[in-house]
Amino acid sequence: MGMGRQGFGRRVSATIEDSVPPPRRADLRWIVRIDDSSGLPITGGDVVVTTWMPDHFHPAAKPAIVTELGEGRYEVDPINLFMPGLWEIVIATTTDSIARDEVLFVFCVD
Repeated sequence: MGMGRQGFGRRVSATIEDSVPPPRRADLRWIVRIDDSSGLPITGGDVVVTTWMPDHFHPAAKPAIVTELGEGRYEVDPINLFMPGLWEIVIATTTDSIARDEVLFVFCVD
C-alpha cells in the first residue's frame, strides 16, 4: 500500500498512503503518514512539502498545503506537477523532540 522512504537523517520516514498512480501532469492530493525512527506516528509536527524541477530550476506553480489529519497522517493538496519532466517532492518534518529531517520522492512526469 503506497510508497515509503526514510529521511536523510534517518529520524523520520514518510509513506504516501494512497496508491500512487503513474505520475501525470495534474494537481495531486496525497495522504502521507509520517513516523519517527521507532515507527511511531508523528503528530503536531511542522511539516512542509516542496516541489522542485531540478532540470528547470523552479518549483511548482502552486504551493502544497499541508493539513494534519491526526495519528501521524497529513493531507498534502495540491502537489502541482504542471509540466513534464523530473520532479522532486521533499517532505520536511520538525517537532519539539526531532530535529529537521527531509524525505525525498522523485517522479518523472510524461
